[in-house]
Amino acid sequence: MVSSRYVRFLEDEEWDRTTKAEEKQQKVSLDPDELVDDVPIRVTKLLSEVYKRSNVVVLEPAEYEEAKRDTKWIEAMKDELNGSVNKLKAKLVMKGYAQVHGIDISEIFALIARIDTIRQEHKVYLLKKALYGLKQASRAWYNKIDDHLLNLDFMKSLSECMLYVKKSSTVIVIVSLYVDDLIVIGRKEIQRKHNEIFLCQKKYEKLQKNDGEEPADDNVYKSLVGCLMYLTSTRPDIMYTESVKVFVDDQATLTISLNPVFHGRTKHFMIKYYVLREMQKEGEVHLVIDGVDILALSVGPNEPPEVGFTFLSIYDIAILSATRAGILVVQAAGNNGPARATVVSYSPWAIGVAASGTDRVYSSSLLLGNGQKIGGVGMSGPSLGSEFFLHKLVLAKDAKMQNETQYDDIPSYIEECQNPEAFDPNIVQNSIVLCSFSQGFLNGTSSLAAIIHTAKKLKFMGFVLIANPNYGDFIAEPIPFRVPGILVPSVSDTQVILKYYEENTCKDGRGMVREFKGKAGIGEGRIASFGKEAPTVSRFSSRGPDYININRSLADVLKPDILAPGHQIWAAWSPLSASEPLLKAPHIVGVAALIKQKYPSWTPSMIASAMSTTATKYDMNGDLIQAEGFNLHALYPSTPFDFGAGLVSPTNALDPGLVFPTEYEDYINFLCSLPGVDPAVVKSATGGQCNASISHSHPADLNLPSITISSLVGHQVVRRRVKNVGGKVETYVCSVIPPNGTTVNIKPPWFTVAAEEVQNLEIQIIATHKTDHFTFGEIFLTGSLNHIARIPLSILVVSAF
Repeated sequence: MVSSRYVRFLEDEEWDRTTKAEEKQQKVSLDPDELVDDVPIRVTKLLSEVYKRSNVVVLEPAEYEEAKRDTKWIEAMKDELNGSVNKLKAKLVMKGYAQVHGIDISEIFALIARIDTIRQEHKVYLLKKALYGLKQASRAWYNKIDDHLLNLDFMKSLSECMLYVKKSSTVIVIVSLYVDDLIVIGRKEIQRKHNEIFLCQKKYEKLQKNDGEEPADDNVYKSLVGCLMYLTSTRPDIMYTESVKVFVDDQATLTISLNPVFHGRTKHFMIKYYVLREMQKEGEVHLVIDGVDILALSVGPNEPPEVGFTFLSIYDIAILSATRAGILVVQAAGNNGPARATVVSYSPWAIGVAASGTDRVYSSSLLLGNGQKIGGVGMSGPSLGSEFFLHKLVLAKDAKMQNETQYDDIPSYIEECQNPEAFDPNIVQNSIVLCSFSQGFLNGTSSLAAIIHTAKKLKFMGFVLIANPNYGDFIAEPIPFRVPGILVPSVSDTQVILKYYEENTCKDGRGMVREFKGKAGIGEGRIASFGKEAPTVSRFSSRGPDYININRSLADVLKPDILAPGHQIWAAWSPLSASEPLLKAPHIVGVAALIKQKYPSWTPSMIASAMSTTATKYDMNGDLIQAEGFNLHALYPSTPFDFGAGLVSPTNALDPGLVFPTEYEDYINFLCSLPGVDPAVVKSATGGQCNASISHSHPADLNLPSITISSLVGHQVVRRRVKNVGGKVETYVCSVIPPNGTTVNIKPPWFTVAAEEVQNLEIQIIATHKTDHFTFGEIFLTGSLNHIARIPLSILVVSAF
C-alpha cells in the first residue's frame, strides 16, 4: 500500500477491463512476505488462483495416501511409515497436546475448517500470511499502516491509537484509521485542476463560535481549568519544573502509561487521565514505581479450606509470597466471635488483628408523657422540639391499614415496620412509632434500613425499636439514622414503655384504637460521652486458638496476634449516610507505616515483632483487658486467644529494643514440621524444599514473639533468637510467669547484646500436671536501657510424663 497526503481523482481515466491481470499486477511491486492484502483486480478469478498468485497459502496433500507419494512428506512421516508409532497411535490421537517436537513428531498436517471455502479436491491450504477476514488480519493491517505512517514522520496520539498527526511550520495533516479506511484532514482546500480534483481541508480551517457541532461539556472544561489554576496558585514551586517525579504503586499503571495499547481494560478511561501519559511523553513528569511495603487485606475466606492445611491454602500462600517480597500483610482476625477457634487469619507470616471498643458511649433517651425517661442508643438527631415538645405515640400493629389483609400472614412486616404499604398514613404521620425487634430480625429478613425507609416515606416524627418480650434482649449498636430514632434493647425497659402506652390508648370492643393519648419525644443521640471501661474485646471479634485444618486441629501459633480499635470507629458522616469501617487492621497498618518510615530496612517480621513485644494487656484503669461474650450484660477476663499479645502501643513500638527476625526459609521449615505434611505438597505450593537435616523439627520453634504449644507431653525445648535494634549495647534479664501446670527455664538467664547483634535463647517448658484447657503465662526480657520485651505463653498440657 502506498500512502499519500493527497487524493487525486482522474476524471478522464477509465478501467481497461481488457488488460490482463498479470500486466496490472506488474505495476505494483510487492514483497511476497508482506502481511497486506493483494492489489485489487477487477476481473473474475478462481479463489485458488487468487490464493496462489498472492502467495497467501500453499497447497498440501489432504490424504495420507497422497502424502506418501510426496518426497517431502516421506521424510516428514518416516517414523509413521516404518510403523514405529503405530502402537502409540491411540495415545497420540487422545493426547496430541503431549507430543514433543523432534521426538514424537517433526511436522503435522490436518484438515482446516471451512472446507467449502479454501479446499480443493484432495488438497488443503497451508496459511502463509494473514488473510483478509481472519482474526490476525486486522492486527497485521494495523502493524503495517502504523509502521508506514511513523516512517512518514507522523506522531501517534497518546490518547487515541488510531489518530496520527504530522506537523510542520505551515502544514498539519491528520490521519484517522477506521478499520481499513483512512480519513485524511489537512490545511488546504479542494482545488480543481485540469482533468483532476485536488482534495484538502482549507475551507474547514476556521473555528466559529457556533459551528453547528454539539457544545463541549462546560463542567468538565471548568473542572480541568480549575484544577490547573489551583495547582499553579498553590504550588508555584513546580510551575517551571521541567520534570516532576510522580510515584506510582501499580506496575500496570506504569506499563499502560509507557505503552499506549488500547483494549477492553482501557477503553473507558476518562480523557483527562491521559494528560499524565502525554505529560510523561513530553518529559514534564517522570513516573516511578513506588513499591508496596504494607498491605491491608479487607477480603478473604471466612472458613478454612475443606481439604489440606490452612497454612497451605492458595490465599495463605499468596500472603507468604508477599512476605517474601518484603511486604507486611495485615488482616482482620475475623468477625465470627465470641465462639472459640473462629479466627480466619491462620498463618504466622500475617498479622491477625482482633477488634476492641473504645471509651466512647453514644446514649439517647425516650421521654414519655408521664415524665419517665428510658435510656437507649441511636446516633440520630432529636425529634422536633426534642424532649420539650412531645408527639403522639403509636404502636405499629395498631396503625395497620384498614381492610388490609396482605400482610396478615407476615406479622413482622407490621410489627417490625418493614413495609410502608401496611400502615395507615393518617395515623403514623408526625407520630413516634413503636416497632418491635421480632422474628424477622432474628432470621435476617428484617432490617433497620427498612424501618428508616418506612419512616421517611410515611413521615414518622421518629421511631423506637423495642425488644420483644418473647425473644429477650437484643444487641443495640449506635449506628446513625437519617430520621430521629432510638433502640431500646432491654425487655424490662420495653415493658415500661408498653405499660404507659396501654394506659393511654382507648380501644373499642373489637380492639381497634379510637384515640391515642400517649406522648413521647426522642432526645439527642449524636453526642459522645466518655468514661466507659476501655478497651474491651468486641463481641464479634474472632477468637483463638489457631487451627491447621477444617477439623479445628490445634496449631502451635498464637492467633489473633494483636488488638486494635475496631468497633464504632466512625470514618464519615453525611445527612444521608455514615460509614463505620472495621478499622482494626487499618490501625495496625498505620502503626506499621510509622515503624517502616523510621526503620526502612526492617523486614515484615521485625515490624510485627516490634508491635507484639511492646503491646499491653491492661486497660485504661490498669486492670486486665476484659472481653464481651455471649452474655449481653457481662464481661469476662480476656486471654491471648482474645487479644493476642495485647493492645497495640504505637509509641512503644517505635522503640522496641529487641525484635524477633524471621526469614522466608524459617517459614518453609515451619511448614515442613507440621504433623503429617507431605514435603512434595510444600514444594509444590511454595517452591521451597524441605530440609530433612534441620534441627528445628517442631512448629513451635518458628521464631515468633510468642510461644504456643497445643500438646505438651512431659517437657519441650523451644528456641528463639532476638536482635538488638536499640542502637546501643544493652543487658537483658529474663524472667517468667509460667502457665498453670508448667515450669519454665530460660538459658541464658541474662545476656548482653551489642547493637545489631543476635542472641539465641533456649526455653525449656516442663509439664507438672495435666490441664483440661490452655493456660497462659509470659516471659519478660527486661533491658538495662528501659526496654521490655514481653512474650506470651499459651500451653495445653496433655501429659506430665
